[in-house]
Amino acid sequence: MDRSLAPPIRLLETIPFAEAKKIKLSKNVEAYLVAGGKKNIIRLQTFIKAGRWHEPKKLVAQICARMLKEGTKNYTAKALAEKIDFYGATISTKAHYDYVSITLYTLKKFLPQTLALQNEILTNAIFPEKELNTIVNNSIQQLKVNLEKTDYIASTGFLSEVFGANHPYGYEVCQQDYEALNTDNLKKFYQQHYPQSAKVYISGKFDDGDIAIIQSNYSSLFNGYQSTIKLPNYEFVYHPTKKIITTPNCLQAAIRVGGPTIAKTHADRYCLNILNIIIGGYFGSRLMKNIREEKGYTYSINSTIQSYLNGNYLLISTEVGKDVCDAAVNEIFVELKRLRTEPIGDSELQLVKNYICGALLHLIDGPFKATGVLKDLYDFGLDTRYFANYINKVKSVTANELLACAQKYLKEEALTQVIARC
Repeated sequence: MDRSLAPPIRLLETIPFAEAKKIKLSKNVEAYLVAGGKKNIIRLQTFIKAGRWHEPKKLVAQICARMLKEGTKNYTAKALAEKIDFYGATISTKAHYDYVSITLYTLKKFLPQTLALQNEILTNAIFPEKELNTIVNNSIQQLKVNLEKTDYIASTGFLSEVFGANHPYGYEVCQQDYEALNTDNLKKFYQQHYPQSAKVYISGKFDDGDIAIIQSNYSSLFNGYQSTIKLPNYEFVYHPTKKIITTPNCLQAAIRVGGPTIAKTHADRYCLNILNIIIGGYFGSRLMKNIREEKGYTYSINSTIQSYLNGNYLLISTEVGKDVCDAAVNEIFVELKRLRTEPIGDSELQLVKNYICGALLHLIDGPFKATGVLKDLYDFGLDTRYFANYINKVKSVTANELLACAQKYLKEEALTQVIARC
């Protein structure tokens, strides 16, 4: 073997990615099992339809999720935290746009005990007023800090322009929104949404005995109750805009460029994903080379495509020196125009194809990562064939196909600009 010669680079033929095993934990609880790993650690992620999309007023879903561990019928917040810590476990709760997630990491040997603690927050949370006041006060202070940061202002402003100021994905919050919350709001939301059906993703090193314990635990948790709360009409007609938000005493300007885009299930999404990588989806992207390496305007710039159950958007984001803000925005549109007018060269396209294949393997490295990917697929009615098709598209895509896709989905006149600057 001549070690002075690098091994040949070959595109990925297939991706070693198996479907999760699907079982019923109860009538109203589906579970997806992804076994793997060497450590005796199990992760359970419980997803309930109680996120932003389902809340009757601003912040209810977020604060309700934050307060699940702030006291129950049988434990104070301190006692519950000490109990969880005693077993070497972690329980985290978070409200997302579509779901609330309750994530439990536990040692296999303490599974029954930690499941009992998880049950406590899912069924017996009491939302003490003292703890609510503390969270509200802390949140208001954090909001005041965030409102001095151009990146926060630009990000929230962008979503508001794309989805609408009253849309669950787009609304911005103010101090009065926090002050309007009370324990009755949270208790009612908890009682009406948390007993509903759930999806559970179980990953790590488990066996049939562990699944039996989990099944026994979840069998009485969710009764499938459907909330009768009538949600507002969230329809919003998108109009591209350019918005400048003046922020006093800022050191950097924050730039957000993008707009609504096609869903993950759309036939053109594979090509758009590849374009997103080329323009700003990896360290060697065109925007990084131009705006970071050549111009020195920024430390980092990236492009992402975000998909939720009720909306999708493409976003280019960066923070730059306030004196080069206009020049940086101009260069973003220069690079987008290049994608619409010039076919991508063979060497760059081959490099991106190699990168995507490697990134896909990294994306499913280990049971916890693989579970997250599977959830993102199953939420949209997809399965692992999505990745098989993606790899085939990466291998076969041509410069002309990408050119046509850019002309269709990266039109300058369809993109919103939100800039927070002095």
